Amino acid sequence: MPGDQIQPEPVFNATRAVTIHARPEQIWPWLVQIGYLRAGWYGYDWIDNEGLQSADRIIPPLQHLKVGDDLPVWRGNTYKVVAVEPNHFLVWKSASGHDSMTLALYPLDTSQLSWDNWK
Repeated sequence: MPGDQIQPEPVFNATRAVTIHARPEQIWPWLVQIGYLRAGWYGYDWIDNEGLQSADRIIPPLQHLKVGDDLPVWRGNTYKVVAVEPNHFLVWKSASGHDSMTLALYPLDTSQLSWDNWK
């Protein structure tokens, strides 16, 4: 994954995936605005966003995340954006360089998403 070189021997490593039936360019605006007290994390707002509801719309001022920008992950904990490839991936790392996160979009061959292929 993009960003794996940041910590080649992590103490904790997790990869999670979901399938979203939309094109990467439809999903990207939601990812690029993610973050604590930004658009939120689209999850448990009462835990990870000070109780503030995550955005339910695209927020234009948050659509221009670039390398070098700060991305707050929690109160007093801000990561630095280290790589952005629009519609593909976003990578950020902690100030110590020991921790990183990546959000990546991988289009699927939708012809393989038929129920018949999962039986």
